[in-house]
Amino acid sequence: EWVSLVSIYWALAVPFRFGLGSAWVSGIFLDVATGTLLGQHALGLTLIVYIVLYIHQRLRLAPISQQGIIIFVLIFIEQTISLWINGIIDQKPGSLLLYYAPSLVSMLLWPWTLIILRAVRRSVQLK
Repeated sequence: EWVSLVSIYWALAVPFRFGLGSAWVSGIFLDVATGTLLGQHALGLTLIVYIVLYIHQRLRLAPISQQGIIIFVLIFIEQTISLWINGIIDQKPGSLLLYYAPSLVSMLLWPWTLIILRAVRRSVQLK
């Protein structure tokens, strides 16, 4: 869930520049790139970015381990929305355990994503 992790980071780092519109556009591009139902990822990304924008001041102060748990919950919510939409159009996953595995992986990759994107943001700001 790289697009989700990057969207969460930018909504957390620069909440007044990366908002719901950016999340929606990113989700539409992801839908087109993956060939899913148009708006499926856009809905999920917009919802989790809305949640991040709502709690971004508290989330910034949390330790990275607690941020990872929140990331797990956010990605889990996004995947549940996708599962719900796929259920409506009768595309069911093989195994729910494997379907929700990216939530756990995203939680584990969050510290690295945070460090790398923070370094990128700071290097661009200095120039």
